Amino acid sequence: MSTAERKPLLTGGCQCGAVRYALHARPENPHLCHCRMCQKAVGGPFAALAPVRARDLVWTRGRPTTFASSSAAERGFCAVCGTPLTFRYLHKKDWIEVTIGSLDRPAEVAPERHFGSESRLPWLDGLEVLPAKVTGGNDPPEDLKHLRSCQHPDHDTPSGWRPRTEAGPSFPGTAMPTTIRPWRPSDRPAVVVLTAELQEHERALRPSRRPGAEMKEEYVAAMERALAEAKEDGALHVAEAADGRVLGFIACFVREDTLESVPLEVRIEELVVTRAARGRGVGRSLVAAACRFARGRKVARVVMSVLTVNRQAAAAYAALGFRPILATLEKDLAAEPERSP
Repeated sequence: MSTAERKPLLTGGCQCGAVRYALHARPENPHLCHCRMCQKAVGGPFAALAPVRARDLVWTRGRPTTFASSSAAERGFCAVCGTPLTFRYLHKKDWIEVTIGSLDRPAEVAPERHFGSESRLPWLDGLEVLPAKVTGGNDPPEDLKHLRSCQHPDHDTPSGWRPRTEAGPSFPGTAMPTTIRPWRPSDRPAVVVLTAELQEHERALRPSRRPGAEMKEEYVAAMERALAEAKEDGALHVAEAADGRVLGFIACFVREDTLESVPLEVRIEELVVTRAARGRGVGRSLVAAACRFARGRKVARVVMSVLTVNRQAAAAYAALGFRPILATLEKDLAAEPERSP
């Protein structure tokens, strides 16, 4: 019987649910590592790790991104929500360690020893005597009633499971009735406003972005020209509420990537949902329209870009089946002195 056919002994995954795994053997020598690298990697006083043979770990949804923290080891984490998931020595390919906190039932894997004791924080010895309260113990019941969790549950979920990507009482999560249709000239003012709204949202994450009020008109005009030139290879759809308001829009074009064996792709150039409608299925409906456009043009791949600092958007796109394939790296020459050749 293959590993994939066996019933797992333990399961786990990241906080947002984009990456999930199964263990088909119990971990050996679970431990706490206090070394400075592990402290940095998990953002805590130590890393709780559970080693298993690599053959006994199966990724059941997505895969982690890895970072080589040294020439000896690499660490895996979710590229969407950042959850630390694995540690692996590069010279021990047969073994991999999962973070105990990422397990669905972490209480079943108790650490058996300490490592990296030279960096052990001295205040750990006194933790037992600190005052303690249960989660939510200081929160009024009225606040707790409106609380929404965006965390994946502590068990496996069906393949169609989608994480919530908006938290807070302003977003009840119920689907918002919308009509997805091709845009009309009368939609232009709403598209301009939405463009500026998105730009200001991204500007808060990346201050070098131009102000939305400064770029909105020229950006929408450029998009109109691109649609006219693309003809049937371009599409712009809007999401219209029952009362006629435009809640969002998506612009997509057939492009060619000559580095791919199947070069044609549909690129989503813009996807905007007004803040009041996020987390209510509007973006999902717009992406579905882009996928229908791609199928109609007989294109099998849909791609889009997202700011790496916009983790909320990345989580939403991962939930819709998008996976990271390319990273744009930037070097700011203004931030460092010029060196002589």
